Formats: sequence, structure tokens, C-alpha cells
Amino acid sequence: MENPAPNFLQMHKNQFDNEVFIYYDITSKITMEQFFGRRKLNRHEFLTIIKSFVKTLQTGKRYLLQGGAYILDIRYLYINPSSLDISVAYMPCETSSDVSEELRSFLIDLIVYKVAFLHPEEGSFVYRLLSLLKDEAFSLEQLDRLVYDIAIECGSGAADNKKISAKAAASQEGFRAAEGKHAASAEKRQLPKASSNKNMVLLFMLVQFFFAASALLLVNFIIKKNQGLDIYSLTGILLLVLSMDFLTVKKLGVIKTKMKGASAASANNDKAERSQVKEAKGQKEKRKVLRDIQKYEAAYDMDTSVLIDEPEAYPFLAGGSDNQQERIILNKPSFIIGRLKNQADYISSNSTVGKVHAEIICQDGAYYVRDLNSRNGTYINGERIVSNALHALKNNDRIAFANSEYKFIWGQGAELQ
Repeated sequence: MENPAPNFLQMHKNQFDNEVFIYYDITSKITMEQFFGRRKLNRHEFLTIIKSFVKTLQTGKRYLLQGGAYILDIRYLYINPSSLDISVAYMPCETSSDVSEELRSFLIDLIVYKVAFLHPEEGSFVYRLLSLLKDEAFSLEQLDRLVYDIAIECGSGAADNKKISAKAAASQEGFRAAEGKHAASAEKRQLPKASSNKNMVLLFMLVQFFFAASALLLVNFIIKKNQGLDIYSLTGILLLVLSMDFLTVKKLGVIKTKMKGASAASANNDKAERSQVKEAKGQKEKRKVLRDIQKYEAAYDMDTSVLIDEPEAYPFLAGGSDNQQERIILNKPSFIIGRLKNQADYISSNSTVGKVHAEIICQDGAYYVRDLNSRNGTYINGERIVSNALHALKNNDRIAFANSEYKFIWGQGAELQ
């Protein structure tokens, strides 16, 4: 009591005459039995719980507490469902029990019968834990070392997975880039760029200018040499220059490119026209089939509808503001209300409601509410109920979880007011 430790349930004592009563504070905690009954664990979560056990017992050794005085029973061991920290009740009484033997039996029963794992591959590290627990030389220090080693291996495995994921992402990104380059090159092959066409035009103009200048120089040379120019010489010069011009342009591929572009454009237009005709024909046939189906359904829609027995309505909690009515359907035999997403069936946004606040239970056709050690309490018709005890619910009872109030509605004759 004078040296409170975080993993021990805080206690206080009351004495009546010669009898001493010890009380433990379990506010905002749930039993491990409730926790394991509603949740499957992964490897990291289970190792966190075992590590919390080891830490608690090691703290007890430092305080010189007797090892056999811990209550190692999942009905009386408590857990914080958000942090997975264990809270143990220590009984200050004389005992001769061996804590190692009790811990060994408790953990074997926990692993084999109580814990459900999310993934089947978790069995490898469970086998190592069980092998250590069955060893005659089992000790708390060995358990601590094994949990540490497994945690390190899990961490390195997670790091390797991250590296592999990063490599896969990089490879995928590289594949996408290569695919993009391939698509770009294909597009480049299929569709000539505007800049390429522009260069061909400039080249064509340059060739024409060259041969025009050559023709003028040749004419000027003949005139100076022969002191004149007759029509035959002029015609011969023009034919020679034009022939050389045509051959040069053809050699450079200007005419061929233009012809290909024209033929490709014509082919594309023909293809687009044929595609439009085909699509129009397909739409016409599709409309005809739909009309036939509608006629068939209209002619044969004479079947008798089958009556289906509707399931009995679940009870529900009705509440909320006047503008927005809230309804919580109680569709499970054990329905938990709280703020913790992976532990509660209804997630409350009210910060005064506990992480795992209360449980509504259906037993033998009757409904009960149980407060799960909440800090702000659960109320029925304005009166706070005792935690961890079942309280019967009647139709139109008012239930409040902290300051969130609802009405319990159940049965055909219930009226929501």
C-alpha cells in the first residue's frame, strides 16, 4: 500500500472489529476472461501481455513480496484493453506456494485453452514458449529472455517485410515507368510529332531554294558564255534542275512521308466510320433484346409471392438529441458498449463513456445490464448500479452510460416516446 506499482491493483483496507477487508480498485479495467472471450490476438499483442506478467513479477521480487500470493486466475486478473497492461491482485498473506510452478501452470492453460490467435502461423513462437514452460529448469529469467528474443525476431522480420515491400513498390514503380516509356515509344511510332512534320517542311523549302538558286546561276553562266540564251537551252536547264529536285526530295523521304500521312489519315477515317456503323448496329440489336425480355416478363409475371416469416425484432436502445434519434440494435447475446473500437460492439463518441463501459446480456429470454468497472458508472432509471453484477432490464427502462442516456425498448407493445 505504501509502495504502489503500476501493474498491481491499488488496494485499501477497512477493519470491522477484528476482521480486515481488503478492497481493490478495478476502475476502467476488464477481466482477462472477458478480454480473451471477445478478441483474437496477434503475436505482438500476446508477447506484450506475457511481458507485462514478467514485469509485474519482477517488480514483486524487488519489493520482496511473497511469490505465491498473486491471484493467477483470468477471472481475477485485469487488463487495460487499450494498452494491454496487466493488473494483478496481490494477497498480503502467508503462503508457501512456488510462484514459478503457479506461473508455469497458468501460462500453459492460458496458451492452450484461452487465447485465440489471428493467424495460424503464430504457432511457431507458441511452441517455443510451451517448450520452455514444460522444461524442469523453467524460471522467470528464462521466460523474460525468451520473450525478448522473440520480440527482437519479430522486429527484424517486420523490418525485412518493410524492405521487401519497399523493393516491391520500387519494382512496380519501375515497371510502370518502363510501361509508360513503351507506350510513349509506341505512340511515337504510330503518330508523327508536329515538330517532325515542321522539320520536313523546312527541309523541303531549303531544297527548293537550293535548286532555284542553282538554276539561276546556271542560266547566268550560259548567258555570259554564249552572249545570249535561246529557248532550247532554257528548256533543257529547267528540265535538268526539276529532275534533280524531284530525285533529291524523293531521296530525303519528304514525298513518301506526306503520302503515308495521307493514306494513314484516310485509313483511320475509314476505320472510325466502320466502328460507328458497327456500334450503331450493336445498340439496335441490344434494344431489340431488351424489348423481347420486357415482353416476356410482362406475359409471365404471374407467380405467387411467397410469404417469409420475419424474424423477431431485436430489442434496442433509443436515445440522442431531439433532432437526431439514435438507435442501438442489441443483436448479440453479449453486447458491449464503450469507446474502444476492437473491443466494443457499439462505439461511443462520448469521452465520459469508458473504453469498455458496460455489457448488455441476454440470458434465458431476459435482458440484463452489467457495468464493467467504468469510472463514471451506469444508471438504471436514475440510480447507479453496482459494477460486475447483473441488473434486469424492463421495457422502457432508462439506461445511462455516464451522461449518455437511452431508453430500453423491447417487445411488440413497446412505445418509443
